[in-house]
Amino acid sequence: MSFADSTAFMQDSIFEQGGSDATWLAGGVGEGIACKVLTHQPDQAVAFGDQRTIVATVMLKVRKKEIVSPAADDTVTIGSDSFQIIGTPTLDKYRNVWTCEAVEL
Repeated sequence: MSFADSTAFMQDSIFEQGGSDATWLAGGVGEGIACKVLTHQPDQAVAFGDQRTIVATVMLKVRKKEIVSPAADDTVTIGSDSFQIIGTPTLDKYRNVWTCEAVEL
């Protein structure tokens, strides 16, 4: 098994065991795509001149094999919570997992 295969296997295990069932709606409309999502909600320090403010953020991770090209304005529903993608999603080093910044709706 190659390193890339091992990495993909490990990521699949993480998503299957720790991920949440979600529905991804491209552009926020149409039929959704079922997928697994990892949610991370870190606080982020933002500087405004000489002052810093702590801002809550939402980061969603989704496998590229499930959602090929996420984009701003996509909507993700996890249980009863809905999120809107607000930035340009980025791929990880191995090009397998998207990280998307979102806001709760």
